[in-house]
Amino acid sequence: MRFLIGLLFLGNFCAGYAEIRTASSLEPIQQEIESSSKETLVLLDVGGTLLAYPDAVLHPSHEAWKYQWFQTHRPNISREERIILDRVVLGTLGSWKLLDAEWPEVIIQAQSHGVKIVAFTKVALDPSIRGSRAKTLQSLGIPFKNDLPELSKGLSYEYTDGIIETEHQLKGPVLEEILSSLTILPGKIIFVDDRMKQIQSVDAMCRELEISCVAFHYVPSATPPQLNEKIADYQLNILVHEHRWISENEALLELERREIELADSSQCQK
Repeated sequence: MRFLIGLLFLGNFCAGYAEIRTASSLEPIQQEIESSSKETLVLLDVGGTLLAYPDAVLHPSHEAWKYQWFQTHRPNISREERIILDRVVLGTLGSWKLLDAEWPEVIIQAQSHGVKIVAFTKVALDPSIRGSRAKTLQSLGIPFKNDLPELSKGLSYEYTDGIIETEHQLKGPVLEEILSSLTILPGKIIFVDDRMKQIQSVDAMCRELEISCVAFHYVPSATPPQLNEKIADYQLNILVHEHRWISENEALLELERREIELADSSQCQK
């Protein structure tokens, strides 16, 4: 597949290039899209790129802590349980907000420019949550279109209503499979993600296949949200044991209530 894609791109674009840029705002991303031709394919991550994480424990900067928490409290979690927990968190997407209020305008302008633009997100795949991200994004004013109608479901991804979803750890190999399924290969790829490992994965794939690509490491905030481990521990415990997600404020209020009840109980015993 790599050889075939490489030949197709080599036949059409003799001077492919790939580069990684850091963007702290939408301006350089918007400029790159506006200066690109209609043969460009734009791929946008969702969590941390289009949408802001509502709670610190969900932020990628705290993935190591969250991984260790599950290793301690749920070391043998099954795929079925992970899907259930993902579904619970997805059910709260209505509380998520746009990371930048200008995203809808950037996407609409790209569409009017003739550029194909889709979301590209990592998530547990399950029929019960299929399409939920598209509905949430539309409710926030992001109108993704079916710009890749030839896609449906591949070995490592699913595609619905302008949203590519994958369980694969890295997006580079998934993008390679996607490209092999397209009727017309893009002349250029613009990829935006807040996770450097995903940026490097896509960049490496494009370099190997000599595909023109600009991969933006989108970091609008230099300081990640501070993690309160006590609150995060309570949130994850509620998620795992009660299958519901509570916000940091709700967790704080419940912890304070418990402390008051414990204090009152101690006073009564005296």
